[in-house]
Amino acid sequence: MIYLIDGYNFIFQKFTIYNDKPFQNARDQLFEYFANLTSFAKIKILIIFDANKTEEENINYEYFENFDVIYTPRNQSADEYIIEYISHRKKTKDIFVVTSDNLLTLEIKSYNAKVISIESFIEKFKHKLQAPHKLEKQQYETDENIEKYLKIFEKKSNN
Repeated sequence: MIYLIDGYNFIFQKFTIYNDKPFQNARDQLFEYFANLTSFAKIKILIIFDANKTEEENINYEYFENFDVIYTPRNQSADEYIIEYISHRKKTKDIFVVTSDNLLTLEIKSYNAKVISIESFIEKFKHKLQAPHKLEKQQYETDENIEKYLKIFEKKSNN
């Protein structure tokens, strides 16, 4: 079972945004929340953030002990990435998209994947939350990431 988290949608539903470094502080809070949750609930989490207003051309990844973070490239929203991710899977019954975005919900259901609201997700796993867990970033590559890097490399080498 895998949970795809609509990152900023989750942040706006759960956390307070501060003025000094609004998104970095909120992302850090989100990462701490999922570090705590995944240390007790053995679930796979991918958190997807929009980075479409940056100059970054490629997808960027951060790896933590029990979850991964994906920053979309320029001109791709988190919603588009989530839809693309699901559309490339043969089996979608074990994929849960965590969002409160109504348009994304409709699109996801057309692929027979499941959608769970942020409020329902928090409620479902609140009993798993314990004392804060130390957040550790991991350095590893998945087969999926290696395949994406190869495609990027091949594309650039053909130009």
